[in-house]
Order: sequence, then structure tokens, then C-alpha cells
Amino acid sequence: MGGQSDLWLGGITQIAAGQFTVRQALGGGFALVGRAELGSATAGNDGDLMKAEGPALYSGFEAGFEKNRTLSGYDRLGIWFSQPMRVEQSDVTLRLARGRKKDGTIIYETYKRSLAPDSRQVDVGLSYSYATPDAAHLAQVGLVQSFNSGLVAGELDTSVAASYRLRF
Repeated sequence: MGGQSDLWLGGITQIAAGQFTVRQALGGGFALVGRAELGSATAGNDGDLMKAEGPALYSGFEAGFEKNRTLSGYDRLGIWFSQPMRVEQSDVTLRLARGRKKDGTIIYETYKRSLAPDSRQVDVGLSYSYATPDAAHLAQVGLVQSFNSGLVAGELDTSVAASYRLRF
């Protein structure tokens, strides 16, 4: 994929990504589910204020088990863990104004920083869904515990979600 330049990075941005997903029935209503993704984004380097230093590499994964027909013939219970998309490698050079000379010339300071976070977010989740035999009703509830939430070491976050769908 390619796009037009923007104010900060300049040049053309190129993105290459791949995702692999698997769902394997294990018998007895159990299934193994998994997903892995890898990608790279490269930005043009003709910007004045910010320049990418090489490609940004990112990854993400998810793995879990599902059990069909746990309480009835039309429900599913799942437990999984995942690492949401995370930048693995990326450096950027910032050029920031720090002053001005008497003749009006702007003085810039250059800083090189890594965009890769220091920690890795890991989510552990539990989900349950129930559908009626005619699939007209679907109820779902899920619980997720995030460790190093927002890629900040030591941060914990708990999320609960529920949905109900009616088809007619």
C-alpha cells in the first residue's frame, strides 16, 4: 500500500503486513484458535520536523481454546490470551526548534528516539456466547484482564463487555 506524503514524515508510506489464523477442532466440542500477525511500515524521509529511521516493525498474536455445547447445544465458552499489536522496532529523529539567533535564524536541536515500548501488553480473556436454535437471538459476554495495559509496565486494566443481537 502506498499513500501521499504528509506534513511530518514526507514521502510515500509503504505498508507490508501478513496475518495467519488457525482454528483446529480437537474433538469433544473443543477447538484451538490462534492468530499471528507481522508487519512493516516504511515512511518517506524528506520531512523537515520528523524522519523515520528505517521501517517500523510490529507484531501481535492471540491463542486460546473454545468449548462448544458447554451448557446447551448452542453455546460457546472461550478462554484466550493475546498480545495486541505492538511496535517491535522503530526509530524516529525529531528536529525541534530551541531558539533563534539575532539575525532571525532558527536554531534546531535533533533528537533520536525509539518508538518501541519498554513493556509488552498481555491480555487474558474469558468469553461466553449463547444462540437460540434458529440463530435469531445471540447473547455474548466477555471479561478481559490486561497486564502492562497501554504498554505501560505494571498497569492493570479490567474490561467487561456484553451484547445482545436479535434478527427478525
